[in-house]
Amino acid sequence: AARPDYSISISTPTNADAHAVSLALRAKRRELGEIGEDKITLPAADAGGMEARTFDLALAVGDRVRLFRRTNAVFKSGRASNIGRNGSVLTVADISTEGLTLRAASGKKGFVPFANLRPDGGERVLLDYGEALTTNTAQGSTVSEHIHALPAGSALVSAFGAYTSGSRHKEQNFIVSSEGAEREEVAGRRPLGDARQIESEDLIGNIVRNFARQPVKEASLDL
Repeated sequence: AARPDYSISISTPTNADAHAVSLALRAKRRELGEIGEDKITLPAADAGGMEARTFDLALAVGDRVRLFRRTNAVFKSGRASNIGRNGSVLTVADISTEGLTLRAASGKKGFVPFANLRPDGGERVLLDYGEALTTNTAQGSTVSEHIHALPAGSALVSAFGAYTSGSRHKEQNFIVSSEGAEREEVAGRRPLGDARQIESEDLIGNIVRNFARQPVKEASLDL
């Protein structure tokens, strides 16, 4: 409250992780009275094509949602134009049976018919909660503090993702991982019968090992 310029963001390795973290934060925001009661539940999907993750998306006024593609809205003037693109996070200002009134970070507000959120006339909207974003989506953003959340451990993170999530902040970056997942990976690399206790240094070392990996993509010229 004492710092109007303060900002914080959260990134995760996958869309599924971002969804899970967003659900937890959404529950906290509801406790604080920042979002209302659910007004509608929509069949939704991410932008994964044939392997898209599907889920039911409950929405309330005050929810923050993220787009998966360039999306048009109808504004107060009656003019229709773009309100966001893939990765844009907007706030739900109103909900009707025809669509959502969304407010962008710039303050502009427009009505988005559900048809604009459904690709090729499908039944599912391309929309998810926007409390947390994937590392790739969060790149380019700059905030006061950032949380790099790893619900499934650091196994999916290489140096490239670690750098992207680790350079979003101006002041502090917090890395939060799953102790259970890190322990499992450490144990999996040890020989059978190795009874040594896994210490906290081993867990930190495992994160460092994963964050240091720099996979090389082979090109046709290499072949």
